[in-house]
Amino acid sequence: MTTTTNRNKSLRFRELVALVLQAEGLPAVKKIEPKLLSEAIRDERERGGIQGISGWLINSRNEVTRDLSGGLDEAQKDAEHDGKAKCAVVWRRHGRPAGESYVVMPLTTFAAVLRDEMEQAK
Repeated sequence: MTTTTNRNKSLRFRELVALVLQAEGLPAVKKIEPKLLSEAIRDERERGGIQGISGWLINSRNEVTRDLSGGLDEAQKDAEHDGKAKCAVVWRRHGRPAGESYVVMPLTTFAAVLRDEMEQAK
C-alpha cells in the first residue's frame, strides 16, 4: 500500500509541476503513464515526466530523501535517449507550495539558459 500511495503522490506532484509551468505561460504537460505492462514495454514515447517544452527533458521527484546526483544522472540519460539538449529535475520541497520546488540541472545547462536570456535582452 505504501508503494501505491507514494506513486500516487509522485504522479500528483508531476501534475502540479505541469500546472505551475502552464501558469507561467509554458506549454508543459504531464506524461501519461501506460496502464498495462505490455503497453509500457513497447512504449516509445519520450521519457521525461513533464513534456511539451522543446529541447528539454524534465523529470519530477517527490522523495523526502533527495539523491540529487542520482536524479540528475537519470535525467541526463533520459535526455540523451530522447535527443534533448537540456535536462532538469524538479524536486518537491515538502511543506511548501509546488511553485517553490527546487530545480536541479547541470551547470552547463544553467549557463546556456543565462546566455540565451542575455542574448534576448539585447
